[in-house]
Parts: sequence; C-alpha cells; structure tokens
Amino acid sequence: MSTRRALPLLLGLAGAVPAGAADWALAPHFSLAGEYNSNPYLDYQNVDHRSGGTFDAQLPLTAKTERTDFGLTLGGHLRRYENDPAGNRDDENLNLSIGQTRERSGWQGAAGWTRDTTLTSELGTTGLTQSNKRHNRYSASIAPQIQLSQKSLFAFGVSGELNRYEDAALTGLVDYSYASVYASYARQTSELTTVGAGLVVSGQSVPDRRDAESVNGLVRLTLAHQYTERLSLEAYAGPTFARTRTLERWGAAGSLALKYGGLRTDFSAAVEHSLAPAGLGSLTARDAAALGMSNRLTERLSIGTTLSYQRSRDALHATGASTNNVYYWRADEALHWQWTETVSTSLSVGATRQVSKSQPDYADAFIARFGISWNPRPLF
Repeated sequence: MSTRRALPLLLGLAGAVPAGAADWALAPHFSLAGEYNSNPYLDYQNVDHRSGGTFDAQLPLTAKTERTDFGLTLGGHLRRYENDPAGNRDDENLNLSIGQTRERSGWQGAAGWTRDTTLTSELGTTGLTQSNKRHNRYSASIAPQIQLSQKSLFAFGVSGELNRYEDAALTGLVDYSYASVYASYARQTSELTTVGAGLVVSGQSVPDRRDAESVNGLVRLTLAHQYTERLSLEAYAGPTFARTRTLERWGAAGSLALKYGGLRTDFSAAVEHSLAPAGLGSLTARDAAALGMSNRLTERLSIGTTLSYQRSRDALHATGASTNNVYYWRADEALHWQWTETVSTSLSVGATRQVSKSQPDYADAFIARFGISWNPRPLF
C-alpha cells in the first residue's frame, strides 16, 4: 500500500460517520525544541555529538455520536542536525480508529501508517540503528465484542501489520508481515475484580527468508483488580508455543502492571515477558520493565521520571548457532511548566545505553532538550 492509496482509504472510512449527527472536534498540538545528542546514531564506534532542532505537529480529528466514536490523527516529526544532513529525519504517521457500541454488542477498528527510519523503528530491538534508512509500517485491526450477561464479556479480533525497509539488504534487516487472531472471555467477579481467559494465535511471514517464517500461540489468563480508588493492578500469564519449519519452542509469557494515582504524585510499574516480531526476520523473546513517577510541584509546575529496560533475543535458534541478543536501558527526567492555558515549556535530559552481542562494545547517548509547546483551543 502506497501513501497515495493509504490517505484516501482512511479519509474514505471517515465518511462513515454522519456529519450532521456527530460532535466534531479538531485540537491541534505543536512543539518546537532545541536538542543536544551525544550519539544520535547509537554508534558503537566513531561517536560524535550533534546539535539541532525538532518540530512536532499533531492534528487529531474526533467525532462522537450516541453510538459511534471516531478518531483520525495526522502527525509529523521533523529533526535537523547542524552540519549533518545524513542524520536529518522527517517521520510521519496517520492513524484511524472507529468504534460502535450497541446495547449488548460493539466493535473497535483501527488502521494506521507510519513512515520513520531504522533509527527509531529498531531502537532497543535489533541493535541496528546506525543507518538512517526508511521504514514503513502499515497496520489494521478489528475487534468485535458481545456482552453475554451483565458481568461477562466475549471478544474476538484479528490484526495485522506490514513492515517494509528501504535498501533492506544494506541494513541487515528484512521485510516482514505479522498477523494475529484472538478470542477472550472476561467476567466481573466483584465490583473490584475481573478475571478472564483467552487464546492468541500469530504468524510471521518473511518473503526473503522462508526458513524463518514462524507461527506462535499463547493461552492467556488475565486479572484486573482495583485495590483502592488510587491503586490498580492488571496482569496476564500463560504458556506459549512457537515453531518454524525446523525449530520449535515451548515457554511462558506474562505481564504485571501497577498504577497509583496520588493527590500530587503518580506512580506506575510494569514488567513483561513476551514474543514479538523484529526487523531481523526472526521471532524475538522480549523482557521489559519500566518505572514511572510524576509529581505536581505546583499548579503549573510538574516533574516526571521514567526508567526502562528491555532485552530482545532470538526466540527460535538451533543449538550452537549464533543468536541476536540486545540489551537496552533508558532514563529520562523532564520538567514541565504550564506557562499559559495553551502554551507550555519543558526541559528534559535522558541517557541511553545499548549493548548488542554482535558488537564488541556498548553504545551510550546523552540527550538534552528544551522546548515550547502550543495547544490552541479546539478549532471547532
């Protein structure tokens, strides 16, 4: 699917919402920032800092009727580095979501297109970020659901994505597609607790590497619990199975997420182990953890801290064969000041470290950014 075809398709689906009966809103967002980056390519050698500027724009269009929710967002990210045209980037994305709710049934659908580069699409996943080649991702999903009773819900759905890389052979990456089907059942056992079970079956297709094509499945048990008005938990766990034409793997997957919302301070913590596709054309096993804290110092001044870790490695590999193994750490601190009702400023610093088994050393980067954002009142 080309950009010329994707845009008319998404806009055509937007026409499914009756214009006269819907409440429409367009609330744009713009931000401009200066940036210093000690290692923008996450190079393992020949590290050299860059200074430059970034510009971000988001144009979210929404519409609501009694039964339908619609959203269409066009976004762009422009980055320019001083005396380094090869590092310049302009990333774009277009996302559509639409859902309908009836008395005992409903459905949610989404479609999207992202045009970025390997510097962002492979970050923390493959270790291959030194090139600035184009990457395009096309995705779509639909998920109907049925209210079986006042306390039970059945849902099923299908999703898919296509990933295409420019000059893939020169980057070590390969084009691939990934599709999933799932079914789930959830039941509210009390006012505070919901439990459920589900089955997910997925497949990865790699046109240039047929031997790497894989299928995988997950049986998932879920739990959601609201301990208090401020503290909540969501979790899932279950066995997994994956195989290619010559290899197979049994294992487990799971996640745990905690959220706490205080009067002035919010906390979040999450850990996950899962199977996911990657640009190397192989199914990866990912371990991820994240901590977040935000504190409202005053009515207009707030500070936020995030810490994250991810390990990605080949999920299916022959004994004694070389495997891909990447470790990725990131820490960020950001200060935000709401200057006026529509204008805010922010100052942030961050540090990143990436370690790849295929590289003799690690890649470090330090990023400092100061920016100003404008959120004008909705245009209509």
